[in-house]
Amino acid sequence: MMNPQKFNALLLLLDDTDQEVRLQVEQELLQEGDRIVSWLENAKKEAAYAYLVPTLEAFIERVKKNNLIAELQEWHTQEPQDLLRAFWILNKIVEPELDYDYFILHIDKLAQTVAQTATPALPMQELLRRLNYVFFETLGFKPDIDSFHSPQNSFLLSVIERRKGNPISLSILYMILGRKIGLPLYGVNLPNIFVLTYLDTQQQFFINPFNYGSIFQKSDIEEYVRTLKLPMLDIFHLPCDHVQIIRRVLRNLIVAFEEEKQSQTVEKLQALLEVLEEEN
Repeated sequence: MMNPQKFNALLLLLDDTDQEVRLQVEQELLQEGDRIVSWLENAKKEAAYAYLVPTLEAFIERVKKNNLIAELQEWHTQEPQDLLRAFWILNKIVEPELDYDYFILHIDKLAQTVAQTATPALPMQELLRRLNYVFFETLGFKPDIDSFHSPQNSFLLSVIERRKGNPISLSILYMILGRKIGLPLYGVNLPNIFVLTYLDTQQQFFINPFNYGSIFQKSDIEEYVRTLKLPMLDIFHLPCDHVQIIRRVLRNLIVAFEEEKQSQTVEKLQALLEVLEEEN
């Protein structure tokens, strides 16, 4: 770990006229990972570095972007992939200092509430009924109709705090909580909307958490796809993997931040999307 003396010495070289020196300094700072961000933020507040503020701000954004890319690359190569960890990484786009354990604690609290009412020993229909009641009535989750495209609807921590989300964020929370009580739930990438499927060796049906847990069948999906004048593909009724889920969330966020004209964030999101389009 870098000591404060070396850090201060490197800061003074961040705007060196020699490009090679600058690049070497940047590389050394980047090797410190997440912890260097708070050091740089503190340096911005010091009078001695007032002249460096624009340089520091630009470099802080680079550090945050590089750290996110590195974390998502690591996640992409893991087997099995922890879906919640990917959502935590995405949440750090708006909350760079977000602690993973703090993030998971919010999920665990929801799961504890569900577990008080629903246990794996119950029949499937009763489990679903109770999950629906706890998710929508006790916990109060609902679709965000008024600000459907808001970036907040794609960040799970924000969805948990606001109790509102879009189809994919509500589906992911519903799926995670359902799996914790033994329900075999999976995401399905339909055109224009993300839903869930209940799939075991004996039956399959579909659930729409954005419509308060309504249940429908494959024939309904076929009819929906026909109305869109699209061919019926396997991906419209089979489970999608975690990478496909995160790709869809990233595309949603890109559209949302483009509408808000936040080009710097859009660039960061596009870089993250490129990570998931690489072969691992």
